[in-house]
Amino acid sequence: MQQLILVLPGIVPGEIYGLPLKGGTPQRMEITAEPWDVIRVDFTDNPLKIYSLFSPKKLSPNKRLLRLNKKQIKIGKGQKVIVPAEPATGKSTLLTQLGEEILKSGKANITNLLIDERPEETLAGRNVQNINLSYMRAPKDIMIGVLDTVGAVMKRVTEKGTDEVIFIDSLTRLVQVVNTVINNEMPNLPSGTGGVTLASRNFVRQILGLGNNLQKGSLTIISTCLMGGSSIEDTIYKDLKGVSNAELFIQRSFDKNAPVTIDPRKSYVRNQSQIN
Repeated sequence: MQQLILVLPGIVPGEIYGLPLKGGTPQRMEITAEPWDVIRVDFTDNPLKIYSLFSPKKLSPNKRLLRLNKKQIKIGKGQKVIVPAEPATGKSTLLTQLGEEILKSGKANITNLLIDERPEETLAGRNVQNINLSYMRAPKDIMIGVLDTVGAVMKRVTEKGTDEVIFIDSLTRLVQVVNTVINNEMPNLPSGTGGVTLASRNFVRQILGLGNNLQKGSLTIISTCLMGGSSIEDTIYKDLKGVSNAELFIQRSFDKNAPVTIDPRKSYVRNQSQIN
């Protein structure tokens, strides 16, 4: 009997869980596999890895998802995008605007993932799945909610070949939540820069790194992160910068009523010329 399984990272570093793609609950696995791999388990033989979303053979994001700033900036399907900015500069508003553009074009399904936000917060858009993992929840519940949500989206991509977009607001708060969980589960683990463990930063790097363009379907990650507020925020941003292949910087305006726009001089998209 063979089964396709999505490998999920555990809350404790080093643990992995298997989520059957045909339905079922995650089960802890004692095998060698990387988080977010898709493997075929033959119960009469050793697990055989089929492919990984981290595979170097992945396709470049050559199919256009968005065209911004009077067609100056193109975002492809499977892109890993971060929106770095200081607090209260319009990051969530920009995500809402991008989501509305995607909905108009009908090129992808959207899932909005709000981390440690106010319970009433939403990212606008009809027929959009808004998942608000607010500060009213325990950190462990927020982390499990992220795994459940990302796992469900990846199942649609791998099973049905759909184009999916996950908006995450924000990765900085997700690092802080995961760090709290890891410190509670493993209090003797050495703390890293600013008290944030390397394991928590690696967990969020893996989430952002899931953006990929497959032969059938794609997963695009568009997320915000804080910068310029503290040294740890800048450290997290530099970590994420090494994983992303697109950055959208907000153009500051003295007029608080002015619409949020992207600064084309600072923003960049890697290999933009290959996006059709």
